[in-house]
Amino acid sequence: MASSINFNTVWSSIFEPVSTFGSLARLARESEWAKRHDRDYQVIGSDASGVVLRVGSAVRSWKPGDRITVHCNHVDDQDPTSHDDSMLGSNQRIWGYETNFGGLADLAVVKANQLMPKPEHLRGRRPQ
Repeated sequence: MASSINFNTVWSSIFEPVSTFGSLARLARESEWAKRHDRDYQVIGSDASGVVLRVGSAVRSWKPGDRITVHCNHVDDQDPTSHDDSMLGSNQRIWGYETNFGGLADLAVVKANQLMPKPEHLRGRRPQ
């Protein structure tokens, strides 16, 4: 329901310091699920808040209708290198910069471990 423009968005749009398409191709080589990121386009955006519309079969803590904010740390939570500090994970990336389907899309694709409950005082009225 909301996103913003930040320095990652600007860098993506001007291909500086590097084009992000190389990052998307490298990510796609990691797994069958990651292949979806390698496209001839990129939906950028590393900030978002909204409502969960659908969850994958392995998602335990979130359900459709949950109001959430999204943090940009895109990491494989099953990788042991990220267990103590996900920022030091060997496969840590910035969502919407080094991945596809970011926060500036109508519908974004995120990992469950990127979600946080939207604070009650920021929720406002629920859309009808």
